[in-house]
This record gives sequence, C-alpha cells and structure tokens, in this order.
Amino acid sequence: MRVSFLAAALLLVSLVSAQESVEGYWQGAMMRDGSARIVDVDFFRDGDKLKARIRVGDWIAERPAVAVTQDGNVVKLELTPEQPATLHLDALAGEMVGTSGGLVPPIRVHLKRALRPVTVPVVTEDVRFTSGDVTLAGTLYLPPGAGPHPAVVSIHGRGKQTRAGFRGWARLLAERGVASLIYDKRGAGESTGNYDSATMHDLANDAVAAISFLARRKEIDAKQIGVRGNSAGGWVSAIVANRSPVPLAFIITTVGPADSVRDQQIHVAQYNMRRSGIDFTPQEYAAAAAHMGLVTGFAYSGTGWEALQESVRKAKTTRWARFVDLPEKQDYEDILWVRAKQYDPAADLSRIRTPFLALYGEDDYVVPPQENVPKLERYLKEAGNQDFRIVVVPKAGHGLSLSDEFRTLPGDVHYWLWPKLAPEALRVQVEWLLAHVDRR
Repeated sequence: MRVSFLAAALLLVSLVSAQESVEGYWQGAMMRDGSARIVDVDFFRDGDKLKARIRVGDWIAERPAVAVTQDGNVVKLELTPEQPATLHLDALAGEMVGTSGGLVPPIRVHLKRALRPVTVPVVTEDVRFTSGDVTLAGTLYLPPGAGPHPAVVSIHGRGKQTRAGFRGWARLLAERGVASLIYDKRGAGESTGNYDSATMHDLANDAVAAISFLARRKEIDAKQIGVRGNSAGGWVSAIVANRSPVPLAFIITTVGPADSVRDQQIHVAQYNMRRSGIDFTPQEYAAAAAHMGLVTGFAYSGTGWEALQESVRKAKTTRWARFVDLPEKQDYEDILWVRAKQYDPAADLSRIRTPFLALYGEDDYVVPPQENVPKLERYLKEAGNQDFRIVVVPKAGHGLSLSDEFRTLPGDVHYWLWPKLAPEALRVQVEWLLAHVDRR
C-alpha cells in the first residue's frame, strides 16, 4: 500500500512538473484597445535553450524563432522584436496572461494551451542549382502526393535577400497544391556570387536556372511553372518571361515596376514629397526631379559628376533636400545600385502574352500605381495579352500591407487596426493562381 501511495505521489509530482513547463502548443490573442490579433505560439527546446515559434494569423511571412526565459510562473518572450512580452503562467488551467511592450494603450496577451492543429503534410527539401558559375541554395516546397504539381519560382525584390521571406508564401501555396522553389539571392545566405555587381539580366539568369531546375523534377509539371516577382523582382520577371527556355504558365508581380529604373528613382522622390504633408510648389517638384535626373544620369553614364555636386550643394538648402539622394562620393550606395541594375522593362513587357496578375498598393510611394499601372496596361495590350489583371489594393503600401492606426467607423465606432497584409492582396493572388493551374 505504501509503495502504491509513493508511486501515485511521484506520478502527481511528474504531472505538476509537466504542467509548469510551457513547452508545447498555445493559441490565443493579442488585444489592444478592444481589437484582437490571433496568435499561435509553439514553445520548444533547442538544446538547453527555450525558444518559441510565433505565427500571427494575418501575416503570411514565417517569423524566426525567438528566445524565451521562464522563471517560475513568469515567462518572457518576443511576440515581435519591438515588443517583448512578459506573461504569467497559470499552470493548472493551462493559460498565460500578460502584456507586450510599453505602448499606450497597452497590448495585452492571453494564451491557452491547445492541441496542435492538423496541417497539410507539406514536404520541404533543401536544394542547390547552378546559374553559370554561381551556385544558388534554395528550398523546394512540395504538396502531398506524387504530382506532377504546378510550381512557382519566387523572385526577390531589391537587396541581398535570402529565401526566408518567402517561406510563409511557399507553405501556403503548397498546402493548396502548388509547389514553390525559393532561394537565397546570389551573394546572400548560402548562395555564392556577388549581388552588388549583378545586373538585372544576371538576376534573371538565376531565376531561369531555377525554372529549368524545377522542369527536371519528376514531381513538377514543366508545363505549369510560373514566377511571382516582388518589387524589383517585377523587372526581373519581365526579362525571364522572354528568356526562359521553359515557357512560363503564369506571372504574378506584387508592386512590380513598369517604370524604368531611372524613372522609378525620380518618382520615389516626388511621391515621397507628396506624402510628407508639405505643400511643395510645382517648381519645387520640378527641381527635385531635375536633381534626381542628374543622380541617375551620372549612375548610368559615369559622367556629369561636377554638375551633380553643384546640384547637391544647392539642394541642401531646399525644403525637399531630405527626399532626394545627396551623394558626396561616387561610390554612393544608390548610384552603384542604379548603375548595376539599370533597365527599362518597356520592350520586354510589350512582348508578354503569358497570363499576368499585377498588384499595386494605392499608397505606395516606392512604386506608385499612378505612374506604373497605365504603362503596364499599355505594354500588355501592345503585346496582345488576352489574360491579364491589374489590381490596386486600397490603402496598401509598398508591402501591400495596411499600417497600424486607430480607426473610426460610421456610428462613432472606434477600433485599433493591427498592421497586416491587406486581405484583398492575399485573396486575389491565391484565387487567381489556383484558377490558372491544374492541381493533382
């Protein structure tokens, strides 16, 4: 009898200890001024360290795991990098409550221990393929089943970007029957090569290599491979559409420019001025555009440095100085980028008959729809494209996202809008893509 009692006591201690550990799957919400944001948190051990993977329901991007500390019933973690959360654990009830960050009004967090949800069994495989003398490292996301599956190659925007930013999209599409190949841009992550000296055509060659790699895979339907280019990836997509030996089945661009690189740089300055709230005169807009013309002109040709420096000196005294480039050295970052990436997509876009979906943000000042939508529509019509759609997402910025703000609705109803991907941007892309492929 004593042995049985001791065993039961030990079992009870074991159960209590297990309950006091936060390891496992939790679901809940962040609340601010009465508005909720759904969040899932998976606590796990990485060696001797406690970490958490956090998924926010209205963001697609997968977030890297964050560090977690637990001292008794006090659990500290980062729901976002800017907002560390301090939570208090009720182990018996399987709940945690607390606050995140020091904002006013505060963000309150409430998590509940839950069963891990059943998910579609997506297969991931780390791969490598070559583009000339460059080796590109990537990850292939495959839907369940033998296939062959339709597939998307994701093309980066500007900068030395890795595949990390595409993981959420790749998983979302694979769960819906569409494979994805995502990769580290040349010179970034595990890929070799030099991004800084790469031209738009070099980057297009990399995407073509990715398409060719997919076409050789037995799990992939080579007749149903397309691209999804983000921001500067829209320029790259236009080149790929006319260069790939494997014909594209579809093209999606998100805030992809129809402007030339030179015009886009000028328009960034002008539209940034417009959104500043300053009442600039037409003469000031013209002067800023002329100055940026000198910047891009020098970047393209390598001549006119003295005239540019004189313009920089005068620009520093103006109200629009902070909205333009003011290079004092010839190796200024934007000059080097424009010089390496100089490109005008007009000729390539005017030849594309592939089904084409383009999305722009109404409030995007980096790739303003006012400048780019009319051009893209004209170019695709010139090509004789019979299947294209251009969508301007209301209130969305360059990331096709909505900014956080306190909003007022009719009837004097107020609520806090969390920053998120615009719902229309997600719905349109997924529905359009699934309507243009045959899933098995």
